[in-house]
Formats: sequence, C-alpha cells, structure tokens
Amino acid sequence: MSKFNIRAAPPPGLFDSDGPTRETHIMSLPVSLAWKTRFLLIDKAGGASLPSVLDLDRKDQLKVKWNVIAFLTWPAYYVYLGMWKKGVFAALLAIVAVLLVSVLLKGFGLGIVTPALWLVPGVYFAARANVDYYRIKVLGERDGEALHAFFNALLNK
Repeated sequence: MSKFNIRAAPPPGLFDSDGPTRETHIMSLPVSLAWKTRFLLIDKAGGASLPSVLDLDRKDQLKVKWNVIAFLTWPAYYVYLGMWKKGVFAALLAIVAVLLVSVLLKGFGLGIVTPALWLVPGVYFAARANVDYYRIKVLGERDGEALHAFFNALLNK
C-alpha cells in the first residue's frame, strides 16, 4: 500500500501526455453529470487539497466545498457513494466526541447548548464529501486508504 499524501499528484500513468487528459478522464467516469461538474471544479481548484479554491467564483466555491445531502444524512450518504469505511469511522468518532463534549457542557451548566452539537458532524460530512468522492473516483484512492496509513503509522512507532 502506498503512503497517502493529500497534496500528491495523481498516480503515475493516469494522465500521461499520450493518454487521457484529466478532463476526458473525469468525463468518462460512470457518475452523474452533476458529479462530473463538481469534479472538474475541484480539479480547477487545484485538486483534492483545493489550493486554488479562492480563484473560483462564490457559486463554484460553494459547489466544491459544501454538500447539502451529506449534511443531512451524515454517513448514510458516504455508504451510498461507496465510502462506507470512512463514513462509519467518522460517524463513530463524531458520536463519541459529541457525547463527551455534551457531558462536559452539562457539567459546566451549559446543557442547553448540547442539542446544537449534533450539527457539527453534519458540517464535517458536508464539507468533506465532494473532495472525498473526488479522491476515490478521479484519483483512484481506495476507501479508507488514509485511515489505513494513519493506523499503520501509529502502530509502527
């Protein structure tokens, strides 16, 4: 398994000069036209790390950075898109974190704020869904590859 690097270029050979361009590769993917449009915008923003996202107009930035369905459905949308490992892991982590913070807030007498904490995981999923799906479909990353690399690095220390 290769080491995951968010800023890395696409895998060698994927977009060679004698092969397909990134645009033709994206347009040939078996996804809807809406996803192809998002993928092209992500590509225009510099790829998965989005270094040039501010060069896009506001409407296109919103298309790249936000996914309403992911906000409302959390990991169910990730499972639907085939990213179940990352979706389930992030959901479990979010539930544990929200419950811990809820207990702390109640301990400090701020229990009234705890229902609003359940919006935070939705914001995470909404902000990450488009780029995560781009990594899988366009760059060919496997679901959970970053998690595997993280845990392998953690265990091999």
